[in-house]
Amino acid sequence: MIHFVVDSTFCVDEKFKQEHDIKVVGLSVLLDGKTYNETNTEHWQEFYEALKNSKNFPKTTQPSPEEFTNTFDEILSNDKDAQIIVLTLTQSFSGTYNCAKMLAESYNGKVTVIDSENACESALLLLEELVKARDEGKSVQQIVELVEELKPKLSVQFVPTTMEYLRKGGRISLIKSIIANILQFKPIIRTKQNVLSIAKKCFGMKKTIEEMLNMFVGKVKKMYIVYVYESPFLQYIKDRVKTLFSDLDVEAKCVSPVIGSHVGIGAVGVACLEK
Repeated sequence: MIHFVVDSTFCVDEKFKQEHDIKVVGLSVLLDGKTYNETNTEHWQEFYEALKNSKNFPKTTQPSPEEFTNTFDEILSNDKDAQIIVLTLTQSFSGTYNCAKMLAESYNGKVTVIDSENACESALLLLEELVKARDEGKSVQQIVELVEELKPKLSVQFVPTTMEYLRKGGRISLIKSIIANILQFKPIIRTKQNVLSIAKKCFGMKKTIEEMLNMFVGKVKKMYIVYVYESPFLQYIKDRVKTLFSDLDVEAKCVSPVIGSHVGIGAVGVACLEK
């Protein structure tokens, strides 16, 4: 049987994890001397509250080699014929892929490691498609080929409420962040195929959200609304998605601390799988 292992930035909920036997290894964030492991979702609110009140930017750590090997060994002890597929967030953001790839070499071809080239819920959309393929009887090789077919169709984009977190994370300069905040300039920040880019630039949150959504009207097969903790624009984007994508059943999901700390509290966006 094919088993999937993913990292915690995929935001796999407990129901999906149990129904499809998904194993999750955890990244962590360190802020003001305290470590928050993402696999414990009860820590998310505590972390975001701490982030709101901190002057520091959190550091992130990838899953330990022991967590990976313990997970692989547990699967193989219960299913000696298991084939394991590991999916990780884009290697542009983390060394998780390289760590898993190195460890897989000790498992004699039983572990296949794939860089999703995406992050958070766009990586989750990929996982959902691969689980479906596995359940339809596809082989590991067929699933690997499907990944390459799907990667160009996947992306996640955010509109940040403030540029402060991008500045703290080293993505933009202090001067640019001050000018952007004063002028209410908002970028659409996109992650697609291992590339972090600015898809468009607009003025004002609502106008920028509208521009972001218009990029996908008539083009999307599946979508998630994504947000970073208590966003004041969550209801607005929900209403606009319901209007513009009335043919889709779109769920809103909070992103994990590793990703959320970079785009900032209050950010909203969409993860999309295009047709």
